Amino acid sequence: MIGELPVASGVRVVGEINGEKPRREEQRNSALLGVIWQPWSSKNVWFDAGVRRRFAGGGPDWQFTLGVTFGFSAASLAQRLTSLGELQSANRVNGVR
Repeated sequence: MIGELPVASGVRVVGEINGEKPRREEQRNSALLGVIWQPWSSKNVWFDAGVRRRFAGGGPDWQFTLGVTFGFSAASLAQRLTSLGELQSANRVNGVR
């Protein structure tokens, strides 16, 4: 189970409770508590940090994680590539390199 709670502008607290029992392996249970921060609302960049505690199963008792996420729209990327291709075609027709 995963949850998010907005606590301030651009800041979300996140939590996760994880339990699994892979076939022929021991039970694995853990919980994670973290934060996601978007420092610039106009940019699609997020920073995150978290700490995970293992309760059962193999692996380390504690894990720490840091990350960065870049968001983009596939549609706008395709549109830019199309525009770039059209510009290059026009330049070839006009003899511009």
